[in-house]
Amino acid sequence: MQLKKEIKTITLKDPFQQFKEAQRVNEIRYCPLTGKSTRVLGLSLKEFATADRSAMIEESQKTCPFCPGLIDALTPKFTPPLQEQYTSGNARCFPNAFPYDENNAVVTITSQHYVPVNGFTHQMLQEALECALIFLSDIDPERYPYQSINWNYMPVAGSSLVHPHFQIIASSTPSNYYVDILANLEKNPNLFMDYLNTEKSLNERLIEVMGDSTWLIAFAPRGQFDILGILHECTPLHTLTGKLDSVITYIRKTLQFFHHKKIDNFNMAFYSIANNKLFLPHIRLCPRVTFPPYATSEINYLQMLHNDSFTLLKPEIITEEFKAFQFDL
Repeated sequence: MQLKKEIKTITLKDPFQQFKEAQRVNEIRYCPLTGKSTRVLGLSLKEFATADRSAMIEESQKTCPFCPGLIDALTPKFTPPLQEQYTSGNARCFPNAFPYDENNAVVTITSQHYVPVNGFTHQMLQEALECALIFLSDIDPERYPYQSINWNYMPVAGSSLVHPHFQIIASSTPSNYYVDILANLEKNPNLFMDYLNTEKSLNERLIEVMGDSTWLIAFAPRGQFDILGILHECTPLHTLTGKLDSVITYIRKTLQFFHHKKIDNFNMAFYSIANNKLFLPHIRLCPRVTFPPYATSEINYLQMLHNDSFTLLKPEIITEEFKAFQFDL
């Protein structure tokens, strides 16, 4: 597989160099899985903008429907044949009160109202993921094959509640992300393994091959950078009970790296298609950031109206930073 990119060279008279003629070099990269483009500007950014959310966290706890004092009274229950709610340790699964799809559940990761981005333990994530899988195991995979475990962490990432929680979807309808990959799988049934083998041979964005999964920084990231983990077997999510140690380890590593980069908002999605033997389950974790000095949104006309992603940061630089970081697991 050839990883496709285009080099864009822009010439201008630079006011920071006494208006001498200067060049800017950008790249347009195309995701090997979806075919969608990302613009890589390759700029340097010393740190992202962060905010003091202590007052918001304290105030939101008073009325939080996911905290122990209110969760029994304020969370919905499933109807038969599903259990009313599912539990695994301190994690609890129940219907989304404002659902996006036919089977849209919420899993509270912990009973704690707030957990800092670098504070999620292996046990917390294991209980929450296992709880999600128990729910998915009760959903008909033939009727609802498009299964995903999703996470919005904190407001910039789209979370309306501070209390950490997953959103689980099992749908009869593929999202656009699935549609794009399925179209490419029709052209190349070995799409995922070709991509993995290419990244292994280049060794520019590869982080680690860890047992049954491979971890890398995405070639064409969907955010400022994009941690991508691909499982090696075509296994539906609901059958992965007891098999998620590598996934949990890398979620925790990624969250610690986010904290190191002063990032305290992110999105995560863990994808699978239950009845497709070519689609490899995989997980993506993308930071959600604002840019200093005015906390400017990273979402602009490119993403919103042109369906183009962009990043200021070269994935290869993030790869080296991630590999050099000292994790505390």
